[in-house]
Amino acid sequence: MQHHSEMVASSKGWSSPRVPERRLAAMSNAEAPGVPAAYELAFTEAVRSLDAQSASLDSVRNRAGIVISAAAIVAGFLGPPALRADAWGYIAAVLFVGACLGAAVVLMPIKDWRSTTNVNDLISNYIEADPPATLAEIHRSLAIYMQADWAKNETKLVNLNNTLAASASAVIGATVFALIAIGTS
Repeated sequence: MQHHSEMVASSKGWSSPRVPERRLAAMSNAEAPGVPAAYELAFTEAVRSLDAQSASLDSVRNRAGIVISAAAIVAGFLGPPALRADAWGYIAAVLFVGACLGAAVVLMPIKDWRSTTNVNDLISNYIEADPPATLAEIHRSLAIYMQADWAKNETKLVNLNNTLAASASAVIGATVFALIAIGTS
């Protein structure tokens, strides 16, 4: 059985070390030299950060659904008369399609989004390791891994927010161009 100090972080969870350089620098025989309550605090904050991040993801996805609904409603009312008008109507149509595609991207599943811990790995690599990890070591390791997961997720979340902002802007632009097309016809 592998000792918990030999575990490394990977995109799929903990795994046996393939590349020794990926080992966390702080891992050693004295993996948790600090105060145990401090590691529990770090772990609690890491859990709270991932929970808040998951709530942010849900919020972005809810807003993406609203953008699609708004685009559908506006396109339903303004689309037919705008398309009969001139080139402004076609620009509006392209923007409506772009808005819906961008919002759909936000709604798609995210590859390698991490917000949970693999319990099987936790048990086999920490609790049932030889020797087993202390609770302070487990809290410390989980806090470190969760922070790394949060950082990877955060980049994806920022990109989703930017995509959603572009989609909402496209709906506004499409509405303006559709109104121009209708007004100039």
